[in-house]
Amino acid sequence: MLCGSVYLLLGLTVNYFEHSPGRMLFSTTMSVKARLGLGIASTLPFLAPYELLIKPAWTDIPSLAWLFAFVVSLGAIAVSILLLLVAIFGMNRLVEFNATSKTIRVTESHLMQRKQEFKYSFADVAQIEVISHDWTEGPSTYEIRLTLNKGKPFAFGDFSKGVEAESALSSLKAMIRPPQ
Repeated sequence: MLCGSVYLLLGLTVNYFEHSPGRMLFSTTMSVKARLGLGIASTLPFLAPYELLIKPAWTDIPSLAWLFAFVVSLGAIAVSILLLLVAIFGMNRLVEFNATSKTIRVTESHLMQRKQEFKYSFADVAQIEVISHDWTEGPSTYEIRLTLNKGKPFAFGDFSKGVEAESALSSLKAMIRPPQ
């Protein structure tokens, strides 16, 4: 079974889910186009400080109008920095479950970090569950959250339908703790 979907968070990441006998793979990747687009978009809010503070020749600093322009400019700079950080540090994650070796392999990377790989045994799994994200706008989305005996939980596998998430969870539970 093979299915893919585009994540709802600004459409910036591509999610991929593959299930074959003895193996399940969950991948979330931020494309190069999305990174470039965010990097270019991060320059646009810098127009506000230019248009509001630099271009006009302010003679009465600080006035109420100047203070307002300054606050708006700070907000624009903050948005620029946020967009640039997302472009640089947007995470790519691959989570692979292998029934043959009874291992979970988690691979993470972004532009400023070399690829890191972590391996866990099925015996290290304390809990696995579906979590729901209920948004004020649009439909809910679902992820699978895995909690290890030692360490903090991590989520993977973005699903647009709860039934798909529950189906993947059932397959994972059967793989990790097969019926005796």
